[in-house]
Amino acid sequence: MQPLAQPTYNVEEAAAFLKVHPQTVRDFIHAGKIAAVKVGRSFVIRYSALDAFLTEKENEAVQASASSRSELCLNNKNAQDRASIKETALGILTSGQQAAKELDELLAPKTAQKPKHYLSN
Repeated sequence: MQPLAQPTYNVEEAAAFLKVHPQTVRDFIHAGKIAAVKVGRSFVIRYSALDAFLTEKENEAVQASASSRSELCLNNKNAQDRASIKETALGILTSGQQAAKELDELLAPKTAQKPKHYLSN
């Protein structure tokens, strides 16, 4: 029989690893946030499942931090700088609404003029 490629944890060991209460680990398992297999009356959790859970939490924290930092910057800059800062922070080159607004601004002078033979009612 081959040795396990990954260490496995029960709920109590996973709770100690994550530094939370065992019931919190059970809640995460029932919510589908941590992948686990029920063997008999206890759960078995692979290290990779705990690592994936921690990575997901780290990514959420980074996204929340980037979003809050961009909002702080937006409050301190003028309106034109806001769009470029938000685009840079969120990795968006140009939004659909911004592109439509720029197109409207380009077309406005041409459509504002009335044709020569225009009769108003």
